Amino acid sequence: MKESKVLAINLTGAITELCRHLVLSGINLALVDNEVVQAESAEADFLIMAQTDVGKRVSSKLIEPVEAI
Repeated sequence: MKESKVLAINLTGAITELCRHLVLSGINLALVDNEVVQAESAEADFLIMAQTDVGKRVSSKLIEPVEAI
């Protein structure tokens, strides 16, 4: 299982929560999302917590928190 690779597309709040659990299990992830962070996302998503993230690409903002896990 640790050699598994998962592709996560369209990173909604539920998908980012799933990604967190997969990373904690040692599974490798590839994140794809071309959307930009909306104000609602910054308030609801545990990986995108700052209002300063609004307007930035979701996938680029998720790289640091996921790597830190």
